[in-house]
Amino acid sequence: MLRPVTPKVEERRERFSIADINLMVHTFYAQVRDDEELGPIFERRIDSWPEHLERMVLFWRAVLRSEPTFTMSERGAPPVLHWSMEEVERHHYQRWLSLFSEVVEGIYEPDDAEQVFAAASRIAEAFSRYLPADANEGER
Repeated sequence: MLRPVTPKVEERRERFSIADINLMVHTFYAQVRDDEELGPIFERRIDSWPEHLERMVLFWRAVLRSEPTFTMSERGAPPVLHWSMEEVERHHYQRWLSLFSEVVEGIYEPDDAEQVFAAASRIAEAFSRYLPADANEGER
């Protein structure tokens, strides 16, 4: 049974349209694929880009619009899947956030962009929480 939509959720759904979420996800991952640092990691991990993009749109719809659109993969919860990626270090998440911020700022009004980026920051923290510090982290 679906929960009733509260006024707060209605307001979020007005602010974060499905079209904008779709644009955000597709624009962001196009930049990720072209990125020298992140592109090779994603290319090794993503078997089907159309499926991944569709899954990420559903994920962000759940995050931003409180829609029950995202279901956990049979391979595990998103943080657990990311924790198992041996080649990923903390600085990769900083790069991920930098690209994400650029995309979000180009799509959303400042207050909405800030809210989207805050959600992305929480996700990056959850995914990188158990990673050791980068060897050269103090030099950055």
